[in-house]
Amino acid sequence: MVSEGEFYFQNQEMHTKKAQALSEFRYKNIGYLMQSAPLIEEKTVLENVWLPLWKAKITKEEKNKNAQKIY
Repeated sequence: MVSEGEFYFQNQEMHTKKAQALSEFRYKNIGYLMQSAPLIEEKTVLENVWLPLWKAKITKEEKNKNAQKIY
């Protein structure tokens, strides 16, 4: 959390958001890529890409569409 000053991201005041809202924002908007992709061998590449979307409250079709964008 911001301890001093103001923090904006895409015109949103992040410094005024509660911890739960910040957590949800990070989950929906921020990700990272590792240099050595630790994939689950039993899964296809697409299934590995899809895994972080399991918690998202979106349809299976939307999950597949999002996964295809980065696959």
